[in-house]
Amino acid sequence: MKRQGAKKIIVTDTLKQDVKQALEPYQVQFAYVFGSAITGRMHDESDIDIAVFFSAYTLPRQRFKEHLSLHGALATAFKVPEESLDITILNNANILLKFVAISEGVVLYEKDHAKRVDFEMAVIRQRDDEQSYRLLSRQVFLQRLAKQSS
Repeated sequence: MKRQGAKKIIVTDTLKQDVKQALEPYQVQFAYVFGSAITGRMHDESDIDIAVFFSAYTLPRQRFKEHLSLHGALATAFKVPEESLDITILNNANILLKFVAISEGVVLYEKDHAKRVDFEMAVIRQRDDEQSYRLLSRQVFLQRLAKQSS
């Protein structure tokens, strides 16, 4: 892993290869690095945010076990202590976190490109739907508030 002035991770082909070797034994379909490690706002206390998506056929209990093991495997790939990593399971994440990972993150690994793209499209559609709903709800709320005030 390279850092520019300890502020940003540069995702090199070597890092991607190390991550691939680390993740291949697991049921991980794809993974992103995101957050301050990518945006350039990383500091000494920052962790490295990694988001992984497990196969739909992976049972929650197995995902949990693999999640615990991933810390060691990815720490080795990134050449950092395990406590420097924050690994999010995208299967369980809320839509905002999913959207941040796919829109601001960098793909580290993918077993199946089409599945990753399908996931990204589904996240974008869901976020757009929720954003439209929130906007409509806000407009209704403001209209009701205006009626009550008059």
